[in-house]
Amino acid sequence: YVVGELLPKLFGLSRHYVDIVTIQQTIEAEAIHYESTTIKRYLQEWQSEGRIHDAGRGWYSDLSETFSADTHIESVDSVLATIRADFPLLEHTIWSTRELTPFFHHLPTRHATFLMVDRDAIEPIAAALRDAGHRVAVHPLGDLAKAFTLEGEDTIILRPRLSSDHTSTRAPIEQTLVDLHLEIQKLGLFEGEEFRHVVRNLSSRYRLNLTALKRYAERRKIDPVAILSAII
Repeated sequence: YVVGELLPKLFGLSRHYVDIVTIQQTIEAEAIHYESTTIKRYLQEWQSEGRIHDAGRGWYSDLSETFSADTHIESVDSVLATIRADFPLLEHTIWSTRELTPFFHHLPTRHATFLMVDRDAIEPIAAALRDAGHRVAVHPLGDLAKAFTLEGEDTIILRPRLSSDHTSTRAPIEQTLVDLHLEIQKLGLFEGEEFRHVVRNLSSRYRLNLTALKRYAERRKIDPVAILSAII
């Protein structure tokens, strides 16, 4: 009964994420009493059977597939080739709006690639990228951010690397979504509703780690609800 009746109530075409509290409330609404240890055992069994999947601490999803960024984006590959040639020991994190193209409502014609590096490396890297033929914007803030526009098909935007950034070269999708939300506020890259389309479309196809997303948002001083409201 629990598998056949309750699981379909927890997940659906427009609902792919539930937390442990919602699961407990759903069971209680059926006037069925289970000890919390029993519910946790069910959850473990469902995960081992592949019925549900981990979506962060206390969160579960019916989506099995996780997102993997395209590893053959020309603008990203070109930037990484320059860095590896001129700054082989540099720690950096990179992501591009091109990774999210399939999830936009209106297909963008101009894109941004964000490269996060240590502050003291920004200027020399900007010079190297310009020498390689890239359009580069160095950490636009204030009036520069307000006047910012994407020029041409691709623009490389350099930002300081934060301690909370992921340690891998390619940013995980949860960090990318948080950063994109922040950059839309700063630079007006796309409309806010377009961002919601991206989040909604992506999270209904690929499983996100909601705990990691929430943690990234809080470190960027963003209310996680601004992003999570398009997911749950």
